[in-house]
Amino acid sequence: MFKLIYKDKTIGTSLLESGDPSNCSASGALTGAGSAIALSQWIMDNGGAEDDNVFLLELDKSALLMLNDSVPIPFAEGSIICAPEGDEIYLELVGIPGPEYAQYFPQHVASLPVDGEG
Repeated sequence: MFKLIYKDKTIGTSLLESGDPSNCSASGALTGAGSAIALSQWIMDNGGAEDDNVFLLELDKSALLMLNDSVPIPFAEGSIICAPEGDEIYLELVGIPGPEYAQYFPQHVASLPVDGEG
């Protein structure tokens, strides 16, 4: 389980169940963040944006992704996406360094087609 911390506050956790090895990205539902309505207000209070009732917060260097509360996972870019209408909250990360990506997201790497396939 991965924990997202932003400005020293735990925001929520995610399995980061989806990913794309071509750009070392991982994404998934963000749980434990409270209601999507409350999080959307928090996103706006922290400099986020809203478009058609979907709220987005681009993560900066104040964000930290932790595995099992002890292993920091670096990433280049990230965002929290919140859609209160559907009570959905997602975390997207891009640019996780290759060695860390292979170590912590082997299921995404395994999804790559083998040479000559697909």
